[in-house]
Amino acid sequence: MLAHIKKISVLIFILCFNRVFSQEIQGIIKVDAELIQTQDKSFFRDMESNITQFVNQRRWTSDKFGPTEKIKATFNIKLEKADVSTGRYEGSCLVQFSRPVYNSSYETMTLSFFDKDFDFDYTIGQTLDYNDNAFITNISSMIAFYIYIGLGQDYDSFSKLGGNTYFEKANLVVTNAQNAPNNGWRQIGNNPNSRYWLIENFMSPTFKQFREATYTYYRQGMDSFVEKPEEARGKILEALASIKDVHDAKPNATLIRTYFNSKDGELIKIFSDATPMEKTRAIELLKAMDPTNTDNYEKIMK
Repeated sequence: MLAHIKKISVLIFILCFNRVFSQEIQGIIKVDAELIQTQDKSFFRDMESNITQFVNQRRWTSDKFGPTEKIKATFNIKLEKADVSTGRYEGSCLVQFSRPVYNSSYETMTLSFFDKDFDFDYTIGQTLDYNDNAFITNISSMIAFYIYIGLGQDYDSFSKLGGNTYFEKANLVVTNAQNAPNNGWRQIGNNPNSRYWLIENFMSPTFKQFREATYTYYRQGMDSFVEKPEEARGKILEALASIKDVHDAKPNATLIRTYFNSKDGELIKIFSDATPMEKTRAIELLKAMDPTNTDNYEKIMK
């Protein structure tokens, strides 16, 4: 009898373990409500907890992810206006995704996007419902959109154009939100860094070369860096040259600007130990594509 109970306990543990680690995203959600004039901050902790559960407990793909394979995501939500009585909130959100680099403890960022139109309605204890085929609430649609963008980038980094399924899902989120009153979903407006333009770039044939360069940069470059740093730098330079071609065709594209939001520090470290010729070439490419960080890229030569 005791042995039978032990077997059942082990089975329950295994089932729970598999369920816990079946989700793909390891998300951290932070809600900054410092600008909101209220004594009771428990409401915002509830919001933070609810969004965290939505991100981490929902299945976003049909693939299985082990504990070390989870995609890390952070949503830093900064609330600037709030009406708790009506449940209306306005603010911004910095969305970041990263993945581990093979054979190392280093994590490389795959996306860093600042959304300045992060407005939504929310009531305490609200269940965040989401359906791929319909717009339900703005908060769930925005979170789902970025989850799919992050998954698309991650899958692209492991196989050429491997993220197609998830970019298509992100595009469907935008399509479903076209009649929503919230900002960021439509082509019109004064924000070139909107959700609309981000997915438009990912879906456009013009940016196919950029997406292929993602695979070269991460899988052939970063994942090989520990064992073959010289070859890895060569692949990373190859990726940058491909991105430069896209930049020349679309110099002010949202996707190009977004890419360098997460890469300047990493690239400086990568090329600091490169050959003089590689350093010169890297600086030339980086200055052309990301001129606002010119002074930082000069550090490569030091």
